[in-house]
Amino acid sequence: MLPLKKYIQQPSLLFLAIVRKTYFLFPDKLYLKILYRLRMGRRLNLKDPKRFSEKLQWLKLYNRKPVYTKMVDKITAKDYVANIIGEEYIIPTIGTWHHFDEIDFDTLPEKFVLKTNHGGGGCSVVICKDKSTFDKINAKKILERSIKSGGVYPTLREWPFKNIKPMILAEQLLEDNGVHGLMDYKVFCCNGEPRMVKVNYDVATDYHVCWYDLDWNKIEGTTIFDPVDDNVNIEKPKVLEHLLELARKLSNGLPYLRVDFYCTNGVLKFGELTFFPGSGFERFNPDSFDEEIGSWIRLPETTSVCGGWVIINKLRFVPKDITDESIEDYKFYCFNGVPKVLMIASNRFTTHNFDYYDMDFQKMPITSSAGENTDMEFEKPLLFEEMKVVATKLSAGIPHVRVDLYYCNNKIYFGELTFFDSSGFDNLSSDKIDLEWGNWITLPCKKDGK
Repeated sequence: MLPLKKYIQQPSLLFLAIVRKTYFLFPDKLYLKILYRLRMGRRLNLKDPKRFSEKLQWLKLYNRKPVYTKMVDKITAKDYVANIIGEEYIIPTIGTWHHFDEIDFDTLPEKFVLKTNHGGGGCSVVICKDKSTFDKINAKKILERSIKSGGVYPTLREWPFKNIKPMILAEQLLEDNGVHGLMDYKVFCCNGEPRMVKVNYDVATDYHVCWYDLDWNKIEGTTIFDPVDDNVNIEKPKVLEHLLELARKLSNGLPYLRVDFYCTNGVLKFGELTFFPGSGFERFNPDSFDEEIGSWIRLPETTSVCGGWVIINKLRFVPKDITDESIEDYKFYCFNGVPKVLMIASNRFTTHNFDYYDMDFQKMPITSSAGENTDMEFEKPLLFEEMKVVATKLSAGIPHVRVDLYYCNNKIYFGELTFFDSSGFDNLSSDKIDLEWGNWITLPCKKDGK
């Protein structure tokens, strides 16, 4: 906790502390916008991100794949990486536990590393160089705090960490007797190609940082909090080309991935895969470095297809001849797996109009406090029946969910699933309609049958 004087001098730090403490109140997008403004001192541009820091926030929101969880979990990542580049690059795992008190230290070697599988940075890592003097009380405090914190998802919204089950793992301690001790090579890969290498040296003691391009020319740029010694120039590693090739294989097909390898006595050992260095909140010196790295990343420009349906993320990926303002949003209100009411949202960025239709596409005399009706008679989409089928499949087995679909150029685009329309506070045109919709919902029984 910072002293009160610091908060008075910099009110933004107080707001930041409040936001971090109340993170559970905010949806991902709004939370990241607020956090970015407070930490970076400028507005987050998600519509047309240019900076590295902006593109990382965009990727947090719109580039989510289940395999990413396996890639960042420090336990499962080892198998993932071994399957791609080989077992010889993996640091052996000594053991895994759900709780610190489960660890039998008598079975551990004299030197080892303890860490949580879902943590970020050094705050969830404990190094033991001599078991006879190891501070177990402090180690327990650090690791249990990491487990209880929920990792980096709740307060930083790094989605790949969201579904990791927290555990503690022990692995072999790496050491190097070279001039700069253990070296940590962090390869920045953009769209599957290495672009530069950040070197953390003296990792086990008082780490410092240098940045290099792929020809091993020193880059005069860094983050403002990384310790830099301008008088130090790290010798080009003999394994550089091999390192870059391994990073290329592991980052293949990804917009951005940082691939980390330790080098101990000339031998490469996999460290971790990082999607969001500094969680995308690192400030660079010079500031233009943020823009330069961002220019290397090409965000996905095509829709992804899942199960035959094209998925659209927040109106970003749409046919070029369709504008955001012209897109109509077809919201199917489904009750126990049956679509009952269709709300068509139009003029989303101006007057915000809502019109209601039944499943025969007949207009219904319903109004909502969330938007205004229009006098328009919307034309029935050619694929309306197919849209109903999609809504039925997506709502199967759910007491109530609203299935949002877009319809452009005779194609169906998925929007989102909403469980609590207007959080349950939408003032419909009459109590009768509110009751009727309520009667359509069969609430699930409790486990005891009551």
